[in-house]
Amino acid sequence: MSSKAPGTNVVHMQALAQIANTVRREAYVMAYSDCFFVIGIALLLSILPLFFVNKPKPGAAPAAVH
Repeated sequence: MSSKAPGTNVVHMQALAQIANTVRREAYVMAYSDCFFVIGIALLLSILPLFFVNKPKPGAAPAAVH
C-alpha cells in the first residue's frame, strides 16, 4: 500500500516550480539593486577628478580646439 495519494507528485512539482520562480524574481531584484549601487559608486568616484582640473583665469581666451 502506497502512503502517497494520487497526484501528489504533480503537486510537489508545482510547489517546486513556484519556489523556483520566487527565487528567480528575488534574484533579479537583488541584481537590479546591485547595479544601482555600482553606478552610484562610479558617479561618486567620477567627481574626484573635478578637484584636480585647473580653473580658467578670468578674462582668458578659451583654448583653441585643433
